Amino acid sequence: GIDWWESVEGMRVELVAPLAVGPTSRFGEIAAVAAACAPAAGRTARGGLLVALDDFHPERVHLDDRLSPRPPQVATGDRFAAPVVGVVDYGFGNFKLIATAPWPAVEPSPLAREATELAGDAGHLTVATLNAENLSARDGEAKFASIARVIVDALGAPAVVALEEVQDDSGEEDDGTVAADATLARLVAAVEAAGGPRYEWRQVDPEDGADGGAPGGNIRVAFLLDPARVRPVDRGRAGARDAVAVVRDADGGPALTLSPGRVAPNDPAFAGDGSGGDASRKPLALEAEVVGDPSGEPLFLVAVHFRSKGGDDPLFGAVQPPRLASEGQRTAQAEAVAGLVREILAADPAARIAVLGDFNDFSFRPPLAALAGAGLVDLVERLPEADRYTYVYEGNSQVLDHLLVSPALAAAATGVDAVHLHADFPAGRRASDHDPLVARFRVGGEE
Repeated sequence: GIDWWESVEGMRVELVAPLAVGPTSRFGEIAAVAAACAPAAGRTARGGLLVALDDFHPERVHLDDRLSPRPPQVATGDRFAAPVVGVVDYGFGNFKLIATAPWPAVEPSPLAREATELAGDAGHLTVATLNAENLSARDGEAKFASIARVIVDALGAPAVVALEEVQDDSGEEDDGTVAADATLARLVAAVEAAGGPRYEWRQVDPEDGADGGAPGGNIRVAFLLDPARVRPVDRGRAGARDAVAVVRDADGGPALTLSPGRVAPNDPAFAGDGSGGDASRKPLALEAEVVGDPSGEPLFLVAVHFRSKGGDDPLFGAVQPPRLASEGQRTAQAEAVAGLVREILAADPAARIAVLGDFNDFSFRPPLAALAGAGLVDLVERLPEADRYTYVYEGNSQVLDHLLVSPALAAAATGVDAVHLHADFPAGRRASDHDPLVARFRVGGEE
C-alpha cells in the first residue's frame, strides 16, 4: 500500500555529469539526464531524446530551482561542468531534483542554429510551415523582426509559408476584434525590410472566441505567398462558418468553391461544445497557381492547427497508462481534412496537395494515420532520425509539425528540412517554440 516513489522522495542525491535534454522552461526547470543514463540510440543531433511509440524516456530528471533561484538558461545539449546536488521530489507528474547548492557552470553545446539549404528557383518551389507563437499587432518590433529573419534567413523566403498562431490585431485584449490585417501587414513589411519578397496573405477571420488559444487572441492559420512564384486563386468571400467544398471545373478537374475557405468549420470536431472538447482553429484551404509552371495544374494548400494536448494525463502520473483525452478530437479533425483530400483526389488522382502546419501529435498516433489513410505522405518521415523533431517538451524531442503531401507532390519532392533554431533554446533566445519545416518540390517537368 505504499506508492513506489515514496522510497526515494526526499533523498539527497547528486546528478553526475548532467546533460540538458531540453531548454530551461518558463518555470525555471531543466530536463536533464545523467551521462551514464543517456541512451545510445534515439538521440537528436544536439543530444536530445527522441520520443518513440514505446519510449517516452523515464530516465529524465527535472532540475528544479525552488531553493536555488536564477537557474542558467540552457539549451538542449548543454552540459553542467559538475554534479547538480539536491533532494528528490515528485510533483505535477514528474520526478524533480530540487537543487540545494549553487548551480554549476555550464558547458555550451557546440552546435549552432540552423538555416536551410533548400532554395527555390525557376524549376523548384519551396513550401514551409511556421508557428509564430501568438503573433499580434500589439507585439514590439523585435518580435516581428525576429519572425521575419526566420522566414528570410533561415527558410530562404519560401514561395508559400503556412503560419500558425496569428492573433487578431488587438492581441489578447478581449475587445471583440477578430481581424488580423494589421498583424499580417506588419509581418509582411518586416519580411520585406529583412530582404525578402513582398508577400501577399490569405486568411479568414474567425468568430470571436470560437477558435481557442489565449482568451481574446482569436488565433488562426494564414498563408503568405510570394506573388512572383505562386498566385492565389481568389474565389468567393468566405465567412467564418462557410465551408469549402470540391467541385469539377470545366475540364473535369477539381476546384474549390471558396479560396481561401475554411474546412468543415461547423463540424463538432472543431467546436467547444461542453462535452469535453475544446474549440480550436479551423483548417484553411487555398487553391493557387504556380507561376511559370507549363502544366497549369493547380496547387491545393491546407493549413492546420489541431487541438492541443491540454487535458491529457501526464506521462508518469497516477493514471497508467495515461489517458489521452484530447486525441479523439484531433483524430476527428484529421478525418475532416482527410475528407477534403479524398474529394480532390477522386477528381484527379494526380492532384498536387499539401496539408501542413501544427498537428499537435506524433507520426505514430491516430490523427496522422487518418491522413495517411487518405493517401497523404508525411515528408517528415524522410528526415534522418536524429533530425526528426520540431518541438521539445519536458526534455522529450518530438514531431508536432508535419508537411503531408499527395502522391504527385511526394514524387516531386526533392528535399525536406526541419530547421532547428527554436525548440532547443529557452524562451528568451528564440522567436517561437516550434521549429519550422520546409520542403522543396520540382515543378514544370523532369529535372
